[in-house]
Amino acid sequence: MMKRIRLTMIAVPIVALSLIFAGCTSSTSSQGVCAAPAPTVETQPVRAASGETFQISGENFASRSTCPDSGSEAGESPQGLPERGISLEFVQHGRVWDLGTVDSDEDLSFKEDLEVPKDAKPGKATVRATNANYGPSKARFLVLAG
Repeated sequence: MMKRIRLTMIAVPIVALSLIFAGCTSSTSSQGVCAAPAPTVETQPVRAASGETFQISGENFASRSTCPDSGSEAGESPQGLPERGISLEFVQHGRVWDLGTVDSDEDLSFKEDLEVPKDAKPGKATVRATNANYGPSKARFLVLAG
């Protein structure tokens, strides 16, 4: 009976300490758990002729991500601050047209009316929005014959 009590007195603190330290050495970091969603873009319509207008909209364009458990600065959502200077481009057959820049709003989204480049050829193309934190977010587009 005495051996069982000693063993319990030694085993309980060891198990308790291992549970405490298991949280500190976990392979899953809190950064991965609370990471902001990746930015996405879409166009409306998804096809138009050269010279016609379309709208690009983007979501989750944050300049910086803040985990809810690490605290937020004044006026900052847990997902981050709005991104400034998001680059908009139209890409077709290796050619890139600069369509300007846009800023995301407090909801980390944006909408912008753009024009299909006048010298774009009928066929597949890509519209992309690039921010510093995530690189380009892309949407497929189809240039119609005029």
